[in-house]
Amino acid sequence: MRARDLVCIWLALLGAACGSNPEVWVELTESGGYPCLGAGHMHLQVIALEADKNREFHDFRRLFSDSDYSCMFGPVDYGSLPLADSVSIQVALWDSTTDDAGLLADGVSQQPISVQAGSPTTKVVIALQRTNAPLGTLVISEKPPGFDNNPGAAQIAFTVSQDATTMRNGFFAWLPEQQPNPFPLFVSGLTPPEFGEFFQVHIELTDRDSITLA
Repeated sequence: MRARDLVCIWLALLGAACGSNPEVWVELTESGGYPCLGAGHMHLQVIALEADKNREFHDFRRLFSDSDYSCMFGPVDYGSLPLADSVSIQVALWDSTTDDAGLLADGVSQQPISVQAGSPTTKVVIALQRTNAPLGTLVISEKPPGFDNNPGAAQIAFTVSQDATTMRNGFFAWLPEQQPNPFPLFVSGLTPPEFGEFFQVHIELTDRDSITLA
């Protein structure tokens, strides 16, 4: 098991009385199977007994290395979380798409933790395990010509095919207001092509009513 970068989660009650905010460090490790290959979206959930204290976070960026396909996280801070008892942490890694085939790896903390005012720093280790998603990954590195000329665009639809057979199709996870340029985008969970075979990818920009713009 190879330890990688830490994801730092700050659990702190807003307006808490004296003392420093308690801190939880989450160490994500690889448990085999290249869990991060093709990942461009990390979904982290903090789950407590009281549902109103649950939180979730989304991080959209390249999460794997070109050289050995290992995970690349870097420290990430999430602040102003409520103090709570019996907290568990779940992490899921996706490619850049929104359908179930894009779920590449997941993991959950093994033991619940309690974080209260004055709690010592706690370290949680989560082992990321690859799902049964194949390792084939398509990287769309740059935005196509004319991408910025469609101010009403709200969705990016895609189709990946091979020899006229559709391998995957759907939509990319995209928030235009927050990510004017969402590229690079990743489609994983593909059966790797044989030598001399290639994937073909078709991209369409649509508005919120799925009307094609480009």
